[in-house]
Amino acid sequence: MSSNGASGEEKSDCVSCSVEDPTSLSSTTVSSQVPSSLPDSKAPTDLPLSIPSYDFPAPLQASNSSSSTTPSLIIEFCDRCRWLHRASWVQTELLITFTSGGAVLRSSTLIPMTMDETAGRFRVWIITSHNQTICISDRKSEGGFPEVKVLKQRIRDLIAPNHSLGHSDRGGKKDSTSNTDA
Repeated sequence: MSSNGASGEEKSDCVSCSVEDPTSLSSTTVSSQVPSSLPDSKAPTDLPLSIPSYDFPAPLQASNSSSSTTPSLIIEFCDRCRWLHRASWVQTELLITFTSGGAVLRSSTLIPMTMDETAGRFRVWIITSHNQTICISDRKSEGGFPEVKVLKQRIRDLIAPNHSLGHSDRGGKKDSTSNTDA
């Protein structure tokens, strides 16, 4: 598995999947394209600016989630691209980060995709405690795999905005340190 590197972009190593052109980010909410079986699966218009909005239906129905299992993490990935280990690693990083302090992910689901139309897919979703299913990252739309730091910030902004992520927070140590040597 290769990493994002400094450029933040990565070409697909998949030989059996044809990766489509990235779709553009949209500032609209999921609306008429969502099947009627997913009434609560839409991106609200009042999300923090750091969370992009995408125009595609959620993989699972939010109405099936109880309050004891939300907020919940869903990771869709192309199994033919052999991204199970990446999905599992991202899942582990997020579950370890959100275990206490009011910022808790109560469940997670990995969904391997094998159909032609899901070639090259890697999406991360959150089902909030209000039963809204929100896509927080789409590899094709963003032009590469998400940085775990960015995923942590987006999830924190949705489930516990006041929760500190330590070194993964936006300013980090650079903002709080100063050179006092003269």
